[in-house]
Amino acid sequence: MLSRMLIYHAFLHYQRRMPIRQYVVYFGKEKLNMESRLASDSLTYQYQLVDLRTFPYQTFLQSAHGQEVLLAILADFGEESPALIAGQILLKLRQVSESELQLAQRVLQLVRLAVLRNLSTTVFNAAQHMALHIDIKEDALYQLGKEATALNLLKEGFPPEAVARLTELPFARIMQLKLELDASRKES
Repeated sequence: MLSRMLIYHAFLHYQRRMPIRQYVVYFGKEKLNMESRLASDSLTYQYQLVDLRTFPYQTFLQSAHGQEVLLAILADFGEESPALIAGQILLKLRQVSESELQLAQRVLQLVRLAVLRNLSTTVFNAAQHMALHIDIKEDALYQLGKEATALNLLKEGFPPEAVARLTELPFARIMQLKLELDASRKES
């Protein structure tokens, strides 16, 4: 990352000829272990490294903006239970959302971010406990999973009608997947 950031800095400096401040925001699962400073005989370079886990979750929970509230799931929980914090985040999202649609979108975003902390099940369960409607079936990743399942069923020789019924995908899409599968088999 250090070399890449140095290249970005050089490129921006060449193009803009103005002062540049660079930040990398880290929200990984593992402890932060990344260099942010380079010092050699002819060059000294440094960028700012921000680890979201060093911020207390309350910092983000106090925001009036849903996008910022979402970041609480990536922050430091201290000694508090993840389930309790997930519930607090969901309550705050309910307060700051302007519509049910926006709330549903934010909850899906929260579930996705929670994956980065192995908390997606915790968040999903907290949302269900609060009677929040999460229509995971409308999610693009869910749809891709259904198509992957359909392809696997077609590879195993299931008839297209059965695949359409089992995956709840339109029959026309199943036939399209079957044609793609047949074409890829001919190329092999």
